[in-house]
Amino acid sequence: TGLLGRFHETKKKEIAPSYQCNYGIMIETAKDFFKTRDVRRLKKIDVFHYKDRLEAMGKKGKTLKNYLDLFRAFMNWCLHDLEIGQIAVNIPSWLKIETTDPGFLWLNQADQIDILDCIPTGDRPIIDFLCLHGCRPGEARAIRIRDVHLETETIEISSTFSGKEIREMRKGRKAKSYTINIHPEMIDFIASRTSQCLPGAFLFVNPRTGQPYSQNRLTKLWAKVREEKKIDKRTLSRDAFLEACRAYALEFIDIQREEFKRMGVFGRWSEPYKTLAFDYEA
Repeated sequence: TGLLGRFHETKKKEIAPSYQCNYGIMIETAKDFFKTRDVRRLKKIDVFHYKDRLEAMGKKGKTLKNYLDLFRAFMNWCLHDLEIGQIAVNIPSWLKIETTDPGFLWLNQADQIDILDCIPTGDRPIIDFLCLHGCRPGEARAIRIRDVHLETETIEISSTFSGKEIREMRKGRKAKSYTINIHPEMIDFIASRTSQCLPGAFLFVNPRTGQPYSQNRLTKLWAKVREEKKIDKRTLSRDAFLEACRAYALEFIDIQREEFKRMGVFGRWSEPYKTLAFDYEA
């Protein structure tokens, strides 16, 4: 338990504020199970027993994987940072937890229009944006005027809200900033907003407070719509899904470009051919 406590302290600064509570709970669960066991004497069977305990507590799927991933991170910290080499001998490999992504139900355009009629007028801009673009709500809340590039009709996504705190990075330790295309239906609003505000101002603000939206406010808005329209919680709009696919593809174009450069491949790297570019649409 002493090492788990030390591990927690070293990781606190890396953990998103919104995840601090859950992280602490997972640490305490591991402490309660392993108690004062010597980490050098742990074997793979002990990890299996820990998994059994978690399942008995009702942990499954992604939640179960998160608990075991945290304990794996702790063991790696002991191995590499504290140089407790016996761990590699006793636990040469790790448990693999298979998780399945939840299925999504798609909204057609008519359904989207019907749903948006339930949204108060002042909240429509951010809700429209989330329906039409594939970024997380925390990322949309964190967009500032300086992130908008009207000349190319794009927005750079490089920061996010975690709880009430804005972080100058995206969710995920290795996540990089990426660029999304502004949907034509949002151009007028975004152009008007950028012409009226300073670069550091937020693109979307709660009309009631004049401050950036809180996650709680967006959750309440969507919950109200779902209740009124009897919408399944798995529902995702088609446009948001397509934009998410575009963002994912663009991220890996950058990765592939750097890999080709390292291999010594020559090319016009500043002007890559991208089949998803709007210029190539028929």
